[in-house]
Amino acid sequence: MTSQLLNKHLKQRVTKQYLDVKFQQALAPVLTDLAVLKWLVGFNLAFTLAMLWKIFS
Repeated sequence: MTSQLLNKHLKQRVTKQYLDVKFQQALAPVLTDLAVLKWLVGFNLAFTLAMLWKIFS
């Protein structure tokens, strides 16, 4: 039983496509959080510039 299972796993090869898919799956949550942070920084920058414009004009 064990040797059959070992042979089955040894026959499976890790391809570049498999690694790309796994890499994208692992990075998906990080990329989502990064997109949210970009929006937050952009909103903060726009709000800060609007306040500075209002104060100094």
